[in-house]
Amino acid sequence: MRWVGWRGGRGVALALATVAWGGNQFTPLLVMYRQHSGFSNQAVTVLLAAYVAGIVPALLFGGPLSDRHGRRPLMYPAPAIAALGSLLLAAGAGSEPVLFIGRMLSGVALGLGMAVGTSWLKELRPASGGADASTALTLGFAVGAGAAAALAQFAPWPTGSAYLVHVGLAFAATLLIVGTPETRTDPVGRRSGIARRAGRRIGWWTSRRPGLGRGVGSGCSWYRWRPGSSASPAVRTRSCLSCWPAGPGAWPPECPACTA
Repeated sequence: MRWVGWRGGRGVALALATVAWGGNQFTPLLVMYRQHSGFSNQAVTVLLAAYVAGIVPALLFGGPLSDRHGRRPLMYPAPAIAALGSLLLAAGAGSEPVLFIGRMLSGVALGLGMAVGTSWLKELRPASGGADASTALTLGFAVGAGAAAALAQFAPWPTGSAYLVHVGLAFAATLLIVGTPETRTDPVGRRSGIARRAGRRIGWWTSRRPGLGRGVGSGCSWYRWRPGSSASPAVRTRSCLSCWPAGPGAWPPECPACTA
């Protein structure tokens, strides 16, 4: 089990480096696109910033979705998305729309890595996961740009060699990440829709009847717990009965009146 966890952490770290590589490999190739493809300065600038259209939604929604559904379903396809973006960049050297879509996919993969992959690696390696994630991203940004510039200068296919190398790296990262254990074992929102609706209705009803919000004979208030996530720690809000729809032992800790 320890070996599996180490292997899984290595796979996630390589996936982070891969998506960072894909997000930064386009930057040193701007001069090449001006010279070989005849793009204007404005077109190249738009292509450079196109990945923002992908990274922003991935950053905004990737973390909350991984809190709800788990890290693995959100991070596992990230290297494949990055590879697809690189394939489009390699095949569409003379087409601005194809390059735009490829850059946007690179942004989606990078956003998922930064929002989901870093949290996953921290949970796989509580002692060193944060430093490992930062190192993987930094190496990906630096080595990706340097390798892309060198391959564009000396490789036989200037407009595609760098992207093909990145596709191979993404394939290796996908293989290594297979079998990585899911760390979000109790994701937010796993309760049934009926239980969630019942909890909201009971919470609304008891909040308007202060006498019912107390444990009988215990002097203890009922609380609703919101579990911690990658964006915020666990907090509790008063005057809601959550332990009944959640079931015994659902979220920590439960109402003292119910566990007494």
